[in-house]
Order: sequence, then structure tokens, then C-alpha cells
Amino acid sequence: MDRELAAQITQLCPTVTDFACFFDNPTELPHLRDLRPKHLSNHNTSGLLKEPFFASVTHLSITEEPWNWSEWYWHVFLDLKNLKYLQLYRSADEEYGSVESQRRGLRDILYLPLKTVLIRVLGAPSSPFEGLRLFGDARVVIMELSHPKYTRRDFWADFRGKGCWAKAEAIVEAQKREVESNKAAKKG
Repeated sequence: MDRELAAQITQLCPTVTDFACFFDNPTELPHLRDLRPKHLSNHNTSGLLKEPFFASVTHLSITEEPWNWSEWYWHVFLDLKNLKYLQLYRSADEEYGSVESQRRGLRDILYLPLKTVLIRVLGAPSSPFEGLRLFGDARVVIMELSHPKYTRRDFWADFRGKGCWAKAEAIVEAQKREVESNKAAKKG
């Protein structure tokens, strides 16, 4: 969808809560500036999170893959007071580095009061508890990114709560149980 069409749609539907934007700055368009989406998929968020447009976001998917997570300015997410779910993408190739090689950079965001940090990767994780193993935090979930021909269907399912967010929440709960079980085993 181009910018003009997006502006026309949002002018007609000013209460949009689920929004996907694949250009850098959604606040460039006057009609988008007035939206307050709750679920947002955006290409790039650098320097924009203080805009009122982002104030109500609870679920944020950043579609731009960071080159090096240790160089990201994770503190900008502090401006998102309602953010509880963050989704990032990571290829497993040598050009960008694997999730494991980049984990030090991502740990900087784990001090935020997020319920789930979902990392989508091209290859399947070795176990459902891969996020817990790599980060020591039950809120981190590593999940395979669907084949590109299914991505659009999966994307809209995610927005409706039937896709990866629901699966990620189930994995977070399983990882929490695993942590508690390990604590109990150490005591006993």
C-alpha cells in the first residue's frame, strides 16, 4: 500500500488499532500522525518512539533486522510505556551473526518490563526452550520464521492473536514452569 492510500484509509478509519507500516516514518503523513495503534509492525523505529503515534503500542514488531544488536540504542524503548511484547527478526547467516553471537546486545533490553521478547529466525531453534537457554530469561522466545510464501498469512494471524504471539506466550509459560521446576529440584 502506498502512502497516499494509507492516508485515505486512516482518514476514513481513525480508530485503527492494528497497523503495519513498511516505510520508515509513519508520522510523516498527517493522517497517520493522529493514529494510536496498539499492535504495530514497523520497518524501522530509530528515533521515532517519542512520537505520540507510538504511545499506545503494546505489541511492536520491528521488521528491519539490526546489523549488530550490541550497537542498538535499546533505551529508546523506555519511551513506550505500554509496550509488553517485542518481536525482532534475525537471520542465522554469518553476515549478521547468529542469535547466540548477538545475545550480549539483546540482554540490554531485558531490564524492560516486557512480557515477551520474540526473536524470529530463519532456521528452527534446537529446542522450544532455546530463549531460556541462551538468555537465562523465560520471557525470551526464539521461533522459526515461516517460509516467505506463508509470511503474509502468519502476519495477519499474529495481529488477530492466533499466530506467533499466542504460541510465544505458551512457550514463555512453559519456560517459567521449567525455571520453577529447576529451582525446586535444587532445593530438594
